[in-house]
Amino acid sequence: MPSDNHVKRAMSLIEADKTKVLGITVGSRENVQPGQYIPRSKAQTPPKLAFSGASPTPSSAWPLLPHGPLSRMTPSG
Repeated sequence: MPSDNHVKRAMSLIEADKTKVLGITVGSRENVQPGQYIPRSKAQTPPKLAFSGASPTPSSAWPLLPHGPLSRMTPSG
């Protein structure tokens, strides 16, 4: 286990309240836990993140806005 007190504190917070932690899927392994070993051959695809604390209600939804000027979004014609 890490010897740094900050890391130990963060790990204890994760273990105490898992509702505020991002979930991660790497390859075919879902719900990867801190410290879990994943072979390099299984970790070739980009990971997928999930947040179980988020609810899909309209009041808690956030819009995704494009980065950059709006002129890039309009069709050229």
